[in-house]
Amino acid sequence: MNKGSKLDCGDECPVKLTADIIEGKWMTLVIRELLPSKKRYSEIQRALVGISPKVLTTRLRFLQEKKNYHANGISDDTTDNGI
Repeated sequence: MNKGSKLDCGDECPVKLTADIIEGKWMTLVIRELLPSKKRYSEIQRALVGISPKVLTTRLRFLQEKKNYHANGISDDTTDNGI
């Protein structure tokens, strides 16, 4: 590959799709908390000292919309904060 050449990374590129999901403050840490096992909302919030309830809720909803953690990482009884 020549220096200065760019790879064509369209909308279906796995690297771009992954980057789009994990970008933003807190997202990688939220994902880290969900990987080992299901957790309640309050368990995730306790593990991520400093994250606001609004930010955590936003990040979890985003992951659910992307179906990456659709009820697999987040416990069904995550009623703290309406998730």
